[in-house]
Amino acid sequence: MINDERDSRIQLKRTREEFERREDDAIIMVVVSFIVAAIGAWYYTKHMLKESSRTHEEEDERTYLRKSWIRNLICNANNCVEQLRMNPQAFKRLCDVLCTRGGLVASRNVTIEEIVAMFLHILAHNVKNRTSKTDFYRSNETISRQFHKVLQAVMKIGSLYIKQEYTNPNERDIEKWKWFEDAIGALDGTHIQLTIPLEDQSRYRNRK
Repeated sequence: MINDERDSRIQLKRTREEFERREDDAIIMVVVSFIVAAIGAWYYTKHMLKESSRTHEEEDERTYLRKSWIRNLICNANNCVEQLRMNPQAFKRLCDVLCTRGGLVASRNVTIEEIVAMFLHILAHNVKNRTSKTDFYRSNETISRQFHKVLQAVMKIGSLYIKQEYTNPNERDIEKWKWFEDAIGALDGTHIQLTIPLEDQSRYRNRK
């Protein structure tokens, strides 16, 4: 009789513990579900809703204008030189080198030609992302991300094309060369846009 009562008490305790454990699991599931739902709502508001705010007609028009712009660059040599500072043949060759040797990869919605054209256009005209997004019908974030992708590819192939020049002056020129130790070359008549602290600006002024 005593053993039956003790077994019954133990069984009741186990049942209560099992119920409490299931209750804790249910609470954890509710909390996890709430966090996942909050993250999903944030992502939808930040990305999906922004993209879906445009109608299909608007997106189709942007895609058409974008493709027309790139096609006009590749087919019109004068326009390509004016916009990208190189002819279409050099542009295609650069795209090929950046892909094969620089590891540049196109994304789902942006072609290699468009990525490289964005990069060259920004360099050629010294424009900001908010200006380029009007020409390419892209967002600031897309312009910035693709620019840095091309920049990394260019740095990767830099060592293949840029070789450091080592000069060996003869005895007659040693007196002159000592003033230009470790100097590889000089830029004459070329102005480079720089932002210099006020106290150092006098060091960067040239004869003009």
